[in-house]
Amino acid sequence: MRRTIDGRRYDTETANQLGARQGELNPFLVEALYRTRSGCFFRTYVDDKHELYSLCPMSREEALRFAEEKGLESVIDKEFADLILPA
Repeated sequence: MRRTIDGRRYDTETANQLGARQGELNPFLVEALYRTRSGCFFRTYVDDKHELYSLCPMSREEALRFAEEKGLESVIDKEFADLILPA
């Protein structure tokens, strides 16, 4: 699935899927976080027929918040360790 937004190409076939979770509000949607080869983050919502419902570019900080909200701890450790402060 591929979309061009603000002159940038986002492609789930060439980006690295970092993590995914079933949608909280709609169990027929899967939310996934991706990082492109150039380091841009985006999230997708895909329905149960594997059709793209939504694709949203994200800043690195927004991607971290998404990973926190979805409980993607291994993604946080690997991709965002430098942004995490001890409590």
